[in-house]
Amino acid sequence: MKYFDKIFGKSHKRVGSRYFWGHFPIFYVPHNIASGNKWRLPPTRNRKAIRSKIEYDISLALCMAVEREIGILQEAPP
Repeated sequence: MKYFDKIFGKSHKRVGSRYFWGHFPIFYVPHNIASGNKWRLPPTRNRKAIRSKIEYDISLALCMAVEREIGILQEAPP
């Protein structure tokens, strides 16, 4: 993180082992989703690319927060 902070500044949100920079509305990811992603991958050539992916549940929570903020989404899902 110390290297990224020098370039991007302090992160605005942390979800599990993922850090987010930028201007976006507050979003909530359930703890079991945020902390349940500590999986290990065997050494492969594309390991960095696989680890850089943001899980669907996290991206969905951010998407819905943005849509609520701009008025596209009217209600929270069940």
